[in-house]
Amino acid sequence: MTVADFAFASVLALSAILAAILVSRAGNDARRYVQFASALYGALSLSDLVAMLTSASQAQMLSGAVALIVMSLAPVALALAFAASFEGPPPPAIASTALLIGCAAGLAAAMTGARFIAMTSLFASVCAILTFAVRRRRAASRSAIQASVCGFALLAGAAADMTGGLEAQTSLALFSAAALLGAALACAKRSNFAVEQPALQPSNVIALVRRER
Repeated sequence: MTVADFAFASVLALSAILAAILVSRAGNDARRYVQFASALYGALSLSDLVAMLTSASQAQMLSGAVALIVMSLAPVALALAFAASFEGPPPPAIASTALLIGCAAGLAAAMTGARFIAMTSLFASVCAILTFAVRRRRAASRSAIQASVCGFALLAGAAADMTGGLEAQTSLALFSAAALLGAALACAKRSNFAVEQPALQPSNVIALVRRER
């Protein structure tokens, strides 16, 4: 393990903390989903660091299993965050079902080693994220761009992880960090939009004073 490998693996942990802070003032549903994804990516970063510090095969296997679970479940949480931020909170039954499917797909991929199961969940989530981005491109173009960056970063991270090895884990961590920060920025901007109200114009203030008199 080199210092660069350790630094790159730490980027994901720092991004997870920063994303959780960025969405602290977002809507309740979007905030919870992004923070849940941040916790998952934090666990992925921790497992990567443990695998780098130890040469035991068990640590490598654990890191690979955690990566598959996170790659399957975290994108689902991010897709739900975009749904809550851009379209309104999804029904609890739909959100719970989506999370359970993502978790089950990740566990199945980790137990069997069939990466395509986790990739299926990730790809479906990316399609949903990009759909939300397209629907919001006119109303909030900047948030739509950040959502698109999130979706494509998730795809790039998954493609890099398919190559295997320590370099693949580093690439997955970096792309996941970019996706997580993109989601946090997009959801925080969208959620704060409704809170920001335009200031009263002087003419409106005068009219209100006259009415009170």
